[in-house]
Amino acid sequence: MDSSYSITAEMHMLRGEAERPLAEPVMLTAILTAYLRFSGNPHRRGTFMQQGGKKATLLGSMHALADQMVAVSPAMCMPGVSVHVVHDLSNATIHRGEVTYHGFPPAPWRPPDAQRFVLYAQLLRNIKWDCAFAIDMSDVAMLYLPPCHALPQRLVLGSDSDGKWFTHWLLKAARVNGLLDSGSTAFKAFLNGSRTGRNFNVGVVGGCRRTFLPLLARMSLRLEAHWSPARPRQLSAASDMILWNELALEQTDQLAPPLTGFPHGPVNMPMYGGSEKGSCLARYFRNASGRQHNPCRMQWLSSSRGFYWFVHKPVQLWLTTHVDPASSRYAQRLNTLCQRKTKLRCLRCVKS
Repeated sequence: MDSSYSITAEMHMLRGEAERPLAEPVMLTAILTAYLRFSGNPHRRGTFMQQGGKKATLLGSMHALADQMVAVSPAMCMPGVSVHVVHDLSNATIHRGEVTYHGFPPAPWRPPDAQRFVLYAQLLRNIKWDCAFAIDMSDVAMLYLPPCHALPQRLVLGSDSDGKWFTHWLLKAARVNGLLDSGSTAFKAFLNGSRTGRNFNVGVVGGCRRTFLPLLARMSLRLEAHWSPARPRQLSAASDMILWNELALEQTDQLAPPLTGFPHGPVNMPMYGGSEKGSCLARYFRNASGRQHNPCRMQWLSSSRGFYWFVHKPVQLWLTTHVDPASSRYAQRLNTLCQRKTKLRCLRCVKS
């Protein structure tokens, strides 16, 4: 890792814009997430994991997960931010605390990881917003509010591991989902390794209205056509990962590459802590004296503070230092938001 710690010039610009006093009127940012338990479900773990139990029990679980998400994400309490959960526990729309829960009928012919984007497209046609970000509910935290007014006209899409396993996994998923044959020539070349490309993760997807809304509408149509009740097929996971990665490759070829996360942009910190042996972010290194804590990792955590908007599947160290409300760095982050003279609606400011 170079001396810039992968902090690009664009990231410096966006951080500077984020630190400017909020202009009036405040631009509206919608945070979207999903809790779908009665749609078709091949998932064995995570928020979409199929579980038995009464709807009242699942309703309590949904509320608890949403409360936890907001608790570790004080940026969700900033002015202009609204939080929305799409679910299939009922058809009702209710407001609870700072979160609005939008009920939709179950879709047993479509996996929940695909169905959520169909529902997001419907929801965003009916609420007010200038920027929107769809995130995983159980393992994504929002560290800082993206500067809606300064976002480039590009899709915002989280980064995944740069490991070689990623394209092998994506290729297998495309075969299982029946999406390989319909893939573009460029995407097939990416999957078989004959062309390079970046690896993206749909744990964070979004952007400004002008860019995100039409791309999401396209994605919704593809997912609805592939998982159609008129042509039922065996359910499998990861069709969303396949199609968003294919769309990202298309956007890159059209000279509008997605704004992404580590090590290329500000969207998310490295997944799983980026703990690859021999890298700057490895937790330990070995020398003649044995195993040692890696000072480069600590320096990176310090130097990168404030540059990344989301964290996806963080390691325990990052949970305790950046996300845990009981930690000192969480208090510092909350205090920084308060010092910008913004009134946090759902969390009390920490006064110095």
